[in-house]
Amino acid sequence: MISILAALIIGILLVRSIFPEPGGLLLIACGAAIGLGIDSILFFLFTAAGVANIATLAAAQLILIAASLWFYRRRLRPKRQTAESLSTPTRIAAIVLAVESVLMLASFVNVSRINPHGEWDAWSIWNVRARYLTGDWHCAVSKDIILQHPDYPLLTSSVIAHAWETSRSLTTAVPIAVALLFLAITVLALASALRPLPAFCAAAMLLAIPGWTRLAAAQYADVPLGAYFLCSVALLCASRNDHRLAVLAGVAVSFSAWTKDEGLLFSAILLSIALLFFGRKRALLMLAGAAPVLLFIVWFKLRIAPGVDPMWRQTAAAISTKVLDPARYARIAAQYVRDAAALPQLLLLPLFSVALGFRPTRETAAGFAIPVLMFAGYFLYYVVTPYPLEDQLGASLDRLFIQLLPAFLFAWFHASSWVS
Repeated sequence: MISILAALIIGILLVRSIFPEPGGLLLIACGAAIGLGIDSILFFLFTAAGVANIATLAAAQLILIAASLWFYRRRLRPKRQTAESLSTPTRIAAIVLAVESVLMLASFVNVSRINPHGEWDAWSIWNVRARYLTGDWHCAVSKDIILQHPDYPLLTSSVIAHAWETSRSLTTAVPIAVALLFLAITVLALASALRPLPAFCAAAMLLAIPGWTRLAAAQYADVPLGAYFLCSVALLCASRNDHRLAVLAGVAVSFSAWTKDEGLLFSAILLSIALLFFGRKRALLMLAGAAPVLLFIVWFKLRIAPGVDPMWRQTAAAISTKVLDPARYARIAAQYVRDAAALPQLLLLPLFSVALGFRPTRETAAGFAIPVLMFAGYFLYYVVTPYPLEDQLGASLDRLFIQLLPAFLFAWFHASSWVS
């Protein structure tokens, strides 16, 4: 657990050294997520180089902490802050959010106590690859474990493996703690990314959706992925006031690509959205922030873990047969409608808009365009998937909704934030 705490300190200090102004819980949440991403790449590189041990990893983290602390102290700007008085509706929303948070934590702890190893994807993919990383790391990317998807990114697996390596114990407390940490990062980021009333409402709405908390307790990578989606979108929208935030948004979106393959699609979409909605300057700044990690992922995909997914071994004839089959499109569309109907809580969103006001901005439009394009990309994947369509839809589509949920709620309540 010490390595995880060190990663959080590094990320938060780095972000706060760039943005030394007081306040900013959103930056703290994003800094925590970025710190975990840095930790994962650091551990993997040390492991691949054959120098990963307690001494070298601890020394590297201590150096990063010292450097981050030095930069932070040099740029610290003490300033007296006046507490903002909260309106009665805002206080009520804060109380509801606090109660939901307590209930969520109790539910998470109970599920983790009953099922400490997580559900299928946790113990068959992410956690088992973390175990490989603490031993013969080549096994984690070997074609011999095709069912464990050796070409999948390794952010969560590397963070877990680092903590296991440091503690010299494969305790289930580590993946549980990582899952809870990303859950907390998401709630904190959403509750601080907007003005208080719409922010609290957005976070409360997220906690009211059982599927999101369930996936977190299942130790699936979809919740960490959703956290990086949210951080990158929120930072990009906030960059209208400070373009440096676009660089930070690029860093966050690149770590989404190191969390799951869906992050690669999201990175391409968000960079395109930045160019279309916010101009070339912010798009280039965002690309500059994303480039180092994206180049690392290219190296990982091409040199370390070449693709073994059947998707890339299909013939042109097999793909064209699927593309020209109208029944596939109808089946996928029907499943989209069914899974969307499984989130009835979203029907309350128009009521929030009536109560809080709704004034779409350029940032709101960009925020809505992202899930639309993501779902279009997912739809095309299902059209050409090499796996049985029914199995693929049933096993994954509901989780794709959960991945995009925090960023979608941010976009929706962003329009109310300008009114409140």
